[in-house]
Amino acid sequence: GMNEAGLSCDMQHLKHTEHPKKDPTQVNIHADQFCEWALAGFSSAEDLHRAMKNVTIIKALVIPDQHFIVRDAKGVSLVAEFLEGKTYAHLDYNDDGKTGFGITTNEPPLEYHITNVKHFQWKRSCARSAVGIPGAFYPDDRFLRIFMFREGMSEPENYKEAVLQAVHILNSVTLPVGLQYGTDAGDSPNPKKSGKDYEITLYGVIYDHLNKTLYWRTNQNQSLQRLRISDLDLKKGAKSRSIHSENDLPWFLDVSNAFMHS
Repeated sequence: GMNEAGLSCDMQHLKHTEHPKKDPTQVNIHADQFCEWALAGFSSAEDLHRAMKNVTIIKALVIPDQHFIVRDAKGVSLVAEFLEGKTYAHLDYNDDGKTGFGITTNEPPLEYHITNVKHFQWKRSCARSAVGIPGAFYPDDRFLRIFMFREGMSEPENYKEAVLQAVHILNSVTLPVGLQYGTDAGDSPNPKKSGKDYEITLYGVIYDHLNKTLYWRTNQNQSLQRLRISDLDLKKGAKSRSIHSENDLPWFLDVSNAFMHS
């Protein structure tokens, strides 16, 4: 989600997550309430980073094995991971690897992905290098693919171009329906044993942190849907409203009238 300050928070799967134990000397927050806490009380990743020193994020009530990605209108990200009973809150300034690349996927933890991109950059700097584009849907492949495609894009000349570039990046890591190879679904190549028929990208979201706008599409509706925070009634006591991700909004644009005689 995103708040009125342009701060966004996402929960994503991270294998081998292990939260710290409850600390009686601090405020304890269950992991599946992390985004609600972050969006309700903070406007920047740095403010949240400071506040996390005084709270303990404990095991989720419902959804285990998650890490969190928070981004703000200044372009700063915070990645919160919980490993071996410790909290790791990493500020990523998207500074070509000094602190990060502004990219997050899933396992392994973030430090591995940053090192992996740097190793890729080293291989590419070698004489007669032969570096291919990773084509699978494993998290490390998706991380590296986003880095490569984004690096090759020119600076967008207008707002529409910027959004469409984000759509192209989204396309490069969207997992289609079916029993696709090269994914991190389950622990067995046999879907009956792994407990899953297949893994797909259920939805994709583009956050415009500066203009406080969300664009999204779902597996069942690939048309972009838009919501501007400024269009919402966020006053105290306002009626709560929601829209289901699987809705009846148009999934195509009918252009028949453009071919009709006036």
